[in-house]
Amino acid sequence: MIKVSDKLYINADTNQYILQERIVIQDKESANYGKEFTKSLGYYTSLEGCLNGILKTKLREFISKPTENSIDDLLKEVKKIEIDLKKFKNI
Repeated sequence: MIKVSDKLYINADTNQYILQERIVIQDKESANYGKEFTKSLGYYTSLEGCLNGILKTKLREFISKPTENSIDDLLKEVKKIEIDLKKFKNI
């Protein structure tokens, strides 16, 4: 498993790469409160496809924030994420 960010990970099996998110149950009423589990966000046949999935996931997260942002803010976020992902692509 490869840690991409605080909550995103790349995992793999013999056939695919799996983009996963680590989640901690926040619902105090749940019997599983405080427990951590992984949620699969996407399945990819190539590492490059998985990295593009990370870009899409992070952009959706940025856009869905309750704060209002501009297109310039979005473009800055895209560049920031791409710089982070190039570290993985150049390995």
